[in-house]
Amino acid sequence: MQSLQYVGSAFKGTLGAARFLGLYAACSFVVALVAVAGFLELVGAIDVDGRLGQFDHALSAALGRHLSDAVLQALAIVTHLGDAWVLSTISAVIVLTLWFKRERLLALACLVAAAGGGMLTTVLKQYFARARPVREHAFATVDGYSFPSGHASGSMLVYGLLGYLVVRHTRSQWHIPAVIVTMAVIVFVGGSRILLQVHFLSDVLAGWTSATAWLALWIAGLEVVRRRTAI
Repeated sequence: MQSLQYVGSAFKGTLGAARFLGLYAACSFVVALVAVAGFLELVGAIDVDGRLGQFDHALSAALGRHLSDAVLQALAIVTHLGDAWVLSTISAVIVLTLWFKRERLLALACLVAAAGGGMLTTVLKQYFARARPVREHAFATVDGYSFPSGHASGSMLVYGLLGYLVVRHTRSQWHIPAVIVTMAVIVFVGGSRILLQVHFLSDVLAGWTSATAWLALWIAGLEVVRRRTAI
């Protein structure tokens, strides 16, 4: 009798976990799908003669006329949070920390997610080959193509992964603050690229949407593995 009760409890626990996994995977897939759809909408709207393309150029020109040197200098400091070397350093710290904590699978997954996201952005930049906005200041040094924004996509991916890991390894009272700080950093980095006129608005939106799709799929996979291991 006790054996039957044990089997019944185990079956219910497994079924509940399986349902959770299905719901979580479905929600993550929907997030990724919406992000991809948003990215494709941006691709179809960035033509110079289109409304979004015209707005991009008008906004960049207006920012160039109205932002002071003091504001631009402050933004130039903030934008370094999305520099490749900063994001690479954070990614390395994350991977090494997980590795030495014996979470080897998670460490490798984060490494592939971060590196793959960077490669995806590079490929997209080369494919679309969009020129950067014209600016008259030298507070930010940039090269390469503009669409999508590497700072926006990189910060979404790396800080998003970091936020996910903080939520996963801390108590519930720290979850909301972690999410708020993560989103604030992502928004500040992306916004700084627009205000510094080194990217158009659509470049930053494209960086966010492409990285969101990539990140949602990876987090879904990591959660599935974690829950299956727990089962």
